[in-house]
Amino acid sequence: MPGRKKHRYKQPAGTDDRVEWVKSVDEAIAACGDAEEVMVIGGGRVYEQFLPKAQKLYLTHIDAEVEGDTHFPDYDPDEWESVFSEFHDADAQNFAQLLLRDP
Repeated sequence: MPGRKKHRYKQPAGTDDRVEWVKSVDEAIAACGDAEEVMVIGGGRVYEQFLPKAQKLYLTHIDAEVEGDTHFPDYDPDEWESVFSEFHDADAQNFAQLLLRDP
């Protein structure tokens, strides 16, 4: 992602010099300094650890049965104000119906 500072939260830390490696959620947030917005790109465990610190969520709900063992953690939608929602039918670009929400 051009122009974006990258931090990687991983145990143990990696060796890629293009990335600032951090060892905790708080260290990751602190490393972002005064960034206006911080994006967290999971796995499920990463989302689970960062969710309590979140002030905004960008979610895509996919209307499909998908096999797998990793999911976005449970959250209470009533604790969030939805400010954007857009529905897309399945088509050539999207294999399933999508609901894009900014809860």
